[in-house]
Amino acid sequence: MKYNRLFKNEMRKLIDYQCSAIEAAYLVRSEAVMEHLRGEPELAADPARWPRFLCTPQIESINTNFLELAAFEDFLRSQHLQQSLVVRIKGRDGDGDEDGDWKIECHQKLLANYRVQFYQPGISHNFDDLMYYGAPRTAVLVLKFEHRLVKQWVYTVASKAGYFNNSLAWFMLGTSRATQLDEAQITEHLGGYKMGIDVDITVALKVTEKPSGYDDMAYLANDKQLLQLDPMQRKTYQLFRLVERMYNLSLAISFTDNWGQQLANGRWSGVMGQITNGEADFAVCPIRFVPERQLHVQYSPVLHTQPIHFLFRHPRHSHIRNIFFEPLSSQVWWCVLVLITFSILLLVLLIRHEALQNGNLVETRVAFVWFTMLETYLQQGPATELFRLMSTRLLISASCIFSFMLMQFYGAFIVGSLLSDSPRSIVNLQALFESNLDIGMENISYNFAVFGNTSGQLVRDVYSKKICRSGEHNVITLEQGAERIIKGRFAFHAAIDRLYRLLLEMRMEEHEFCELQEIMFNPPYAAASVMAKGSPWREHLAHAILHLKATGLMQYNDRLWSVPKPDCSLFKASQVEVDLEHFAPALFALVLAMIASALVFLLELMFSRLAPFRPS
Repeated sequence: MKYNRLFKNEMRKLIDYQCSAIEAAYLVRSEAVMEHLRGEPELAADPARWPRFLCTPQIESINTNFLELAAFEDFLRSQHLQQSLVVRIKGRDGDGDEDGDWKIECHQKLLANYRVQFYQPGISHNFDDLMYYGAPRTAVLVLKFEHRLVKQWVYTVASKAGYFNNSLAWFMLGTSRATQLDEAQITEHLGGYKMGIDVDITVALKVTEKPSGYDDMAYLANDKQLLQLDPMQRKTYQLFRLVERMYNLSLAISFTDNWGQQLANGRWSGVMGQITNGEADFAVCPIRFVPERQLHVQYSPVLHTQPIHFLFRHPRHSHIRNIFFEPLSSQVWWCVLVLITFSILLLVLLIRHEALQNGNLVETRVAFVWFTMLETYLQQGPATELFRLMSTRLLISASCIFSFMLMQFYGAFIVGSLLSDSPRSIVNLQALFESNLDIGMENISYNFAVFGNTSGQLVRDVYSKKICRSGEHNVITLEQGAERIIKGRFAFHAAIDRLYRLLLEMRMEEHEFCELQEIMFNPPYAAASVMAKGSPWREHLAHAILHLKATGLMQYNDRLWSVPKPDCSLFKASQVEVDLEHFAPALFALVLAMIASALVFLLELMFSRLAPFRPS
């Protein structure tokens, strides 16, 4: 038997969650590992069997398990499944970490919406005992698809019993390896099992954004390139290199995949777990000040302050009514319309009176009066010999003077509005929420904490009604957010320094950069190193950090990692252009006039053709 990976070229990225080298996220790929039946390979290419994902995260969990749970819930919705089986690994056996990081909150969210069973390989009953005749189609969530217990108690049993078919929809979680291709890793762990032609397997692999070609230490020490990636960890590592020289010591750096969450058994994962378990003396990466963590560790003085804002290109006019009407208020326009109407009526009377006194010197039709007044108000002026009466000439002269003053105000306002900075009205969260801009946020754990752990109703409305709006995909990576900011009409919530640097590297135009507007509704968060309670390193780290701050080395390091912004005052003197969005009303009016003229022409043509057939 030979096993091949299905749809190698058609493999689709269903969810693209990126993360830092310390904070992991997830890249979900659709994979079907199946037995290649000789003679019937076309059955494998049935598109109806492809999984379809609705990537709309709806969970407000602040831990990194949100990504796994959100992906699994998307999977359940796309497959229209209500019953799920969760395969959990408990404890350490030398072949992988425990998966206690799937906290009780995640289980509660699943139990609230779906029928859920839990299976623990090697401890509870056999896997095939959970299956029964006539059972509905079930989704199987495997939290560590490469674990040896899963292979022994789940894959082997399912292979022998024939459960690798369409009766089960498998959703497997794992970790991508930098030294091995994802396809090779999937084949390594899932190859060799008997699978049906209609097997449905989706594998989700955790990836990091560290570029290839760098080992971990060289990547941390590099302060010249790729500064938009992991700035917190790499920036503070430069400070700890100075601490090494101050105390003549060397640091043995270890890595983990997250800052740390408290597990159901009371222990911690990630960096917090290494500190509380005594595996590390202190953290090189900065840790946010969170009340739950302060009970278990002690903090050093502040190492890093991270501003997190909304950033967007402010529209040149927050509400574009019609730029050709904006120079004058509605009351002024109504007054102008009344004056023009009154002038037309008065001119009709004067022309009729002049025709009676001096003969038919001018036309008495209303069309002539209309075009005469139109010429007057557009400063073209009718021929002087057409009118003889002093009253008529006085009306024409007054109308010309009035139109001259009106056009001066009108033109000066438009030119001045183009040359000067228009006032920005979207300067707070309420105005942003009420605007027609799309709103999104970076897919990183602290963003979910910002929007999930708040008592402000406005912030909750922004998150639920704008960011997680049904049918929209606004929880995206930093790169995707930067691209949408450049396109315009999109506000993105992310770490502002990383976002600015990425926008500059993406060759954002200077005038576009000067249109950027920040909105901060949450104060910048401070982060520091952590160590165990009663650690002897507390005094040493506090002295070193305060010394770096007093000597200006910390401020110098912050400036190296900050983004230089262009001087927008120089751009103001450059050439001003009127964009199509503001000039569109004039074009629209012209098109309507042309269409109306064409319709009237067709009517006139039709009446002229029908004229010979009318009874005399």
